[in-house]
Amino acid sequence: MREALRLFKVAMSFLTFFPVRSAEYRDGDLGRSAFCFPLVGALLGGMVWACYTVFAYLFPGTLLPPFAAVAVWVVFTGGLHLDGWADVCDALFSSSDPKVRQRALKDSRIGVFGAAGVFFLLGIKVAAIYGADISSLFILSAVVGRVSAIELGSLFSPRMGGLGEGFVGKVSKATFFCWILACGVFACWLGGTAGALKIASTFIIIYLFGFILQRSLGGIGGDGVGASIEFSELAVLILWRL
Repeated sequence: MREALRLFKVAMSFLTFFPVRSAEYRDGDLGRSAFCFPLVGALLGGMVWACYTVFAYLFPGTLLPPFAAVAVWVVFTGGLHLDGWADVCDALFSSSDPKVRQRALKDSRIGVFGAAGVFFLLGIKVAAIYGADISSLFILSAVVGRVSAIELGSLFSPRMGGLGEGFVGKVSKATFFCWILACGVFACWLGGTAGALKIASTFIIIYLFGFILQRSLGGIGGDGVGASIEFSELAVLILWRL
């Protein structure tokens, strides 16, 4: 239990902006802590849900609840995944030259494609939340987002250098399949067979996304993992409206 709690704290420090008093970081902890990622997602989703509920009560029928929910979503994660999404958008759309793409990934400045990607991502999230019967959907979306990180970490190869090298390729496939089954059961409980199919579709989309990153960027880095979290959260919110 003590080791499990330590790894949960590692996952919290990696996925959120919350200051976590953790045990000394050990080599390989990112991969080992992956099993706790969806638990962190459930906690984040619950807090975002609570924020949305409060704003929906105070300002019913307005855009304030979805805007507040998305803003809290970004703040609680420290914008880390959003930064990865922006970097990946800059790299993928800036050029077909692999060297130019690599430079775009390493550039701390956000380019026009990164800014546009962030704008559309957040805008579509707000639109998908507005007027939806979301119930536990925030929790499901946040959990699936972290399972998508596990998917990339277990099924793909790392790009040399950077934080992703300590995570991608270091996660066991058993961890991924365990959590994908849990997500399927949760989605089935929320939306029946259609809900389970939507979640399965999300993981297929993320696999294709990871394949594109692998081919275009020479492997998956920390930015790709962050981008997959944002992309899968958005996919769940959109598919649930269908």
